[in-house]
Amino acid sequence: MSGPTLRSDALRTRERLLEAAGDLLEMRGPAFTLPELARHAGVGTATVYRHFTDVADLFSAFESRAIAALVAAIDEAGTAGGARQSFDRICAIWIRRSVRESAAARFLRSHRGLLERYRSGDPGIVALIGRLVATLEALIAAGLLPEQDPVAAALVWMTLFDERTTVDLSRIHAWTTRRITDYLSAAVLGALRATA
Repeated sequence: MSGPTLRSDALRTRERLLEAAGDLLEMRGPAFTLPELARHAGVGTATVYRHFTDVADLFSAFESRAIAALVAAIDEAGTAGGARQSFDRICAIWIRRSVRESAAARFLRSHRGLLERYRSGDPGIVALIGRLVATLEALIAAGLLPEQDPVAAALVWMTLFDERTTVDLSRIHAWTTRRITDYLSAAVLGALRATA
């Protein structure tokens, strides 16, 4: 086989393993081993170890993929319309992803804070905070929010949009995605308006 084919095969296998990890996280939480992941994904244990050194490495990759997918969805949505429309669009995308594709990420928490990861250059966190800061700065420029530290404001937004919150509101509280989006979007704006 040629190099590019092997590369695409390896990427497909990695995605398959990450999908299987999401399944296991939903079924059992983070209490599984790489050999169990291999069985669930239908691959050999050695295949899993070629992609991930340990479970912590797997979880890091899973979280990175979820953040990258959110950033890509935000970028794809664009910035058409005003600052408020952009904010609303990002909120809707984020909640939709948190309730579905990224729901398993609620089991994963870094021991490092979001701002610590941002300051150290974590690529996914830097990208996500960058998108949020741009939106928040547009809201401030439009007079929809008072002047404030946009990075701290992004942290508030990220905290309120935590997957654990969205999954609880969806699965336990039985709220629709739309209701969650409206509620948490208003909570973010309310919190950020209170900084004046």
